[in-house]
Amino acid sequence: MKTFINALKNWVAPNLCFGCNVQTEAPLCSCCLQKLDRPSSEALPNVFQNYPLPKVSRVYALWNFDKGGIIQKIQHGLKYKNLPVVGKQLGAWLGLGCLSQYKHKLPDYVLPIPLSPLRFIERGYNQAECLVDGIKSVEAMVQFAPLMERKTHTETQTKLNQQGRWENMKSVFTINQPDKIIGKHILLVDDVLTTGATLAAAAMCLYEAGAAQVDFAVLAYVH
Repeated sequence: MKTFINALKNWVAPNLCFGCNVQTEAPLCSCCLQKLDRPSSEALPNVFQNYPLPKVSRVYALWNFDKGGIIQKIQHGLKYKNLPVVGKQLGAWLGLGCLSQYKHKLPDYVLPIPLSPLRFIERGYNQAECLVDGIKSVEAMVQFAPLMERKTHTETQTKLNQQGRWENMKSVFTINQPDKIIGKHILLVDDVLTTGATLAAAAMCLYEAGAAQVDFAVLAYVH
């Protein structure tokens, strides 16, 4: 019966590629996947050079953001169209890419950038947490714990420059289990990297709590 219901659901509302709308089990068909650009790994750490972070070790982005293109459709679908399952599928792709950097030892924790309580109520889920669920699906050894919270709500930052975003974000995060942070290597996950202010603010909070290393992984880099 369950198989029949799932088949009926797919027939009525099949999964469609975000790029070309052909039926596919994944968010993107293989043809559209081949069209996407990947960012330069050398350029990504430079995004964080103007923030007061002790160090920036690894920054990984799966794709370059394409305004009005496939990646923007995916990001908007994930954030605004109630598609958390897409986040898990995308997170699996992100996990396959970013975890390949760690040849000897995985990070101690993989943490999503937390949403404010208000934003979580509005959206019903945290898109970054969906990505982490996908990362966990490809690497069972990845550890997640609710170690960080967003203590204040901030309005959209789309009209702010880098300094404005940093001022807006630098005090919004808090650590609720600081004893688990000390000396740990942490991978922070978010959907998009633009000026880096949100990730830098979260990383700074972790470093101040005693983290030894904080890395970043995102779906897309807006350059």
